[in-house]
Amino acid sequence: MHEPLNILYVDIGNSCADCLFYQNGQEQFFKVRKEELSSLDFLLLKKSKDRLQNAFLSSVNHSSLQEVKKALLSYNPDMKISLLNQEVMREACNRFSLEVENIDILGGDLFADLVSRENHKGQIIIDLGTASKVLYLDANNKFHGSMIFPGLSSFAKMLNMSTDLLSEYPLLTHPPLLSLKTEECISSGVIHGTIELLSGTVAQIKEKYQNPDCEVILTGGNAKLILEVLREKPSFEYVYDERHVIHGLVRIHEKVELEVNI
Repeated sequence: MHEPLNILYVDIGNSCADCLFYQNGQEQFFKVRKEELSSLDFLLLKKSKDRLQNAFLSSVNHSSLQEVKKALLSYNPDMKISLLNQEVMREACNRFSLEVENIDILGGDLFADLVSRENHKGQIIIDLGTASKVLYLDANNKFHGSMIFPGLSSFAKMLNMSTDLLSEYPLLTHPPLLSLKTEECISSGVIHGTIELLSGTVAQIKEKYQNPDCEVILTGGNAKLILEVLREKPSFEYVYDERHVIHGLVRIHEKVELEVNI
């Protein structure tokens, strides 16, 4: 098992990157927006006490991945950078006794979702990022697949692009169920509609796979948009973990010997 010392973990999404580094026994977590990735080297110089030597990356966005690599090598030209790829994921499947039939096409962030925590009863993982994903892992560590639908922040953009009268309003995190105001109507459709969609999906998965006691994990940058309503009137039991994917990267690093990819 590796000691997670002096290493940076970065999960690069389409909108932002989640960063976690272990240094001198301490842990720091922070987010970097896509447009600020080129300044990651300055952020690390500001935040880190000693120069970081290693980085382990997961990415679903090629251009952002190149920005992060460039910034890391600017921060430290001798930085050893490893990437979560299919080869690493196959080895992790062996180490975690995980059955994933679509490993050749599965995104690194979704794989990290699957290994983030110990699995005893099965897991439904709801990852609300730029794209919304729902994954199911049974109690025997078999991945049955996922569903994907647009991210919460995309709905207002799509309405604005497709209609003449609906502007791209910012989403309200606690809209009334019904309203006479357009902004509240759109937010209600997104927030309340998504919660009902997830509630029904969770119930269907539990019924289909005969696993009523499986754990439900809520994560992703857009998950915060539904938390206020969900906490006020829970539609299903869940555990919220903002760092779920990053914790998956840490567990993979602990189990698999990584090779420097660049």
